[in-house]
Order: sequence, then structure tokens, then C-alpha cells
Amino acid sequence: MWSWYFDRQRKALLKKHGRRRIFIAVGLLAFLGVCISGARFWLIEEDPADEIQAASPAEEPDAKKFEDAIANKPVELRKSLTEYAETSADVRQILTKHLEEKNVGGAVAVAVTNLQKNSQERIDTPEELGFKRIDNEKALVNLAIKGDVDILAVTVTHAGEHLFRVTIEVKNNTGSPLECVIPKGQLVEIRNGKNTLTPGVVHASYDHTGFPQTGANTRDIDGPKTVVPPWEPAKIEFDAYCANPYLIEPEGAANLAIFALEDTSYNSWDELRELRIKKLKLATKTSLGQT
Repeated sequence: MWSWYFDRQRKALLKKHGRRRIFIAVGLLAFLGVCISGARFWLIEEDPADEIQAASPAEEPDAKKFEDAIANKPVELRKSLTEYAETSADVRQILTKHLEEKNVGGAVAVAVTNLQKNSQERIDTPEELGFKRIDNEKALVNLAIKGDVDILAVTVTHAGEHLFRVTIEVKNNTGSPLECVIPKGQLVEIRNGKNTLTPGVVHASYDHTGFPQTGANTRDIDGPKTVVPPWEPAKIEFDAYCANPYLIEPEGAANLAIFALEDTSYNSWDELRELRIKKLKLATKTSLGQT
């Protein structure tokens, strides 16, 4: 009798609310259980990178949200972004899973860099542009995708010759202090490619001025760390260089990208500049007749 009653109630709920809503509610309960346990990401031995990295090629995009995301970008980026959404699972995830609403991005960084390298002639993969997906489970961008932390705002300001200051306002959504990593080579893109001056991309430098919270370690192998107090807002700041030589300096509201530079062997702006000129096959100022 009870079994029949509950089964009948379950069917009524499914009919009223739909299977997807009930599934989401169950998923949230499971996620809360992970947070309470103090775990940062995965509790299973299966490949965790899939949870961070992949938007399945079979997933159908939200057409209206996708169209809006493309429409907000500069005209010169729209064609390549549409193509990237078809060929890159990472870019498709950004544009169809509304990550930009969380101040998480990377699609603009890819499109701007491809435009700089290839004009409108071809589309290179993010890897061919020298980018890699950040798979460190403690990386701030992945904690934001996971929901452990909210990125409230990202701002890029000029901080000196060839130097920029990135300020990230965050809020820890867990009940425990949360350790975050900003990996060397972390990309930060101007929101929607609409720079105060022109589209640009910056990346996190290795040496930075430190975080306001305890636990920062600028020489950690995974990248600088900070600890964000539970349920509290905090501010993370670091210095950065421009990763796109010859573009006008980036400034303004930004997104924390899901990508980092693949080659992080540089230790100065000049070294980074030469690496990127070589990777993107750009003409040097000397070859252009400039000094």
C-alpha cells in the first residue's frame, strides 16, 4: 500500500515538475554533501579531468543564450566564435553553458588570438594558439565552474610599463576555508572582447605582489595560492603581462579564462613577448621597419 502510494506521488511529481528539475535537486544535495565533507573536487578515482574539461559534443546548446553570447561580441569575432563552437568542446562549453555570466571565459581569448595570427583566413585550435585547458582542481577558475566560489568581478588596470594589475573579487560558497590556485600562464580576457581601447588578453605573471589572505606561496609548483575564508567575500590581486604582442593595452572588466599558456618558460615581459611572437608567427618590429 505505502509502496503504491509513494510511487503514485513520484509519478505526480514527475508529471508536474519534470524529470530534469528533480534530477537537478538531487544533484544539488549530492554537491552539498561534497562541500560539507571538506573535499575540494572529486571523491572518485575515475578520470576527474572529464568533469572539468569536456562539454560533450552531443550536448545541444541553448540556442537563444548562444545567439546572445555571439551577438555581444565584436563583429570581427562572431564568425570564428561560431566555428569554434562547432569544433572546440571547450569554447562550446563557455558559450552554451553561460560561463561568461559567472565571469569565466576563454572564448574571446581564443578568437582574438586567432584573428591576430590568421586574420580571417583560417581557424586554429586553442592548442595551436599556445593555449591549454586548466585542469588543476584547485585552480580558481575550476572552483568557480564547480560552484565552490563565485567570481563577482574581474578587472584589469594599467600598473606600469608592460605591466597590468588583475583584481578578482570572489566569494567562498563553502563552509570551510578554500585554497585557490592561480596557475602561471593563467589567461584573463577583456569581457566580450570590448576593451576600453581594443580587444586584448593578459595572463598571470609568475611573480606577483601577493594575496591579502594567508597561505600565498609565489614559488609553489602549481602556482600562487590563496585561502579564501568560508562564506566571505575576498579580493585576489596579481600582476600580469599582455600575451598578445602589438595589440593596444587591455583595460576594463574581464573574465577569468579556462585556458592558460602552454609554454610558461618565460620570466619577464620580453621573454613572454618573444615566445608569443614565435608561437603566433608574427612579424617582429625589426622586420616591419620599426624600432
